[in-house]
Amino acid sequence: MALFGKKNSDPESPGLQKDAKDSPRPRKAEPGTAPYDDGRSQDDPTRKGEPLATIGKSIHLKGELSGEEDLEVEGTVEGDIKLPNHVLKIGAHGKVMASVLAQCVQVIGRVSGDVNATDRVEVEASGVVEGDIRAPRLLVQEGAVINGRIEMTEAKPTSSHQDTPAAQPALKVS
Repeated sequence: MALFGKKNSDPESPGLQKDAKDSPRPRKAEPGTAPYDDGRSQDDPTRKGEPLATIGKSIHLKGELSGEEDLEVEGTVEGDIKLPNHVLKIGAHGKVMASVLAQCVQVIGRVSGDVNATDRVEVEASGVVEGDIRAPRLLVQEGAVINGRIEMTEAKPTSSHQDTPAAQPALKVS
């Protein structure tokens, strides 16, 4: 009998270990396989499985910011932020005084400026947006503050099914 438990050799349950009393318990997650700390899975569009580039709490950036990777802002950014194909997360300590364009924008801190997203905008309970929001999807938690206009744009079509006339029957019976 093992003091600290033993691995379960059953191939049908590779995610479980058994302890000394043979009761199943979740195995510690391996990097890249478990949900993120905030409970989101890797399938969530605001998470692409890659680590976020981070602007730390003590960083103050002035000017235009653009890039081809996901970004988390915990410091202060003044200017424009352009990440059209990526995620922008304004963290709890983040202060953004800028016009923002990204695929997904998550606001936990504060944004003073217009927020444009091609996929969605999320404003968490502690988030403050002072500016207009334009996105096809918007999630606003109770307690969030938005001072500005909200424009719900149309999402870009993801398939070519719109070319098929809806009036055509799928099956003809004689």
